[in-house]
Amino acid sequence: MTGLNNLGQLGNDSLEAQVNSPVEVPSLSDKAVKEVACGESCFAITVSGDLYVWGLYSSEIYRQPKLVKEIPNAVSSVSQSFYGVTAAIDIEE
Repeated sequence: MTGLNNLGQLGNDSLEAQVNSPVEVPSLSDKAVKEVACGESCFAITVSGDLYVWGLYSSEIYRQPKLVKEIPNAVSSVSQSFYGVTAAIDIEE
């Protein structure tokens, strides 16, 4: 992954603001990832339907205070498999 990383969007355990060369997401290197979507939060779905999330956590979605995670975390509070994912950036005017 490459790009902005001020909120941990690259999942490489760093908050380096801008990364211009591709970096691996180390904690997903042993997973069979089929789809990734990124914005301020990033999501990855594995071929087995597991969901991982990192970057900016929104309290409305995850029922947690807003916080930043620099590495992917498995979403274990959902008891179903995921088949697709999209992400967007909330732009305040």
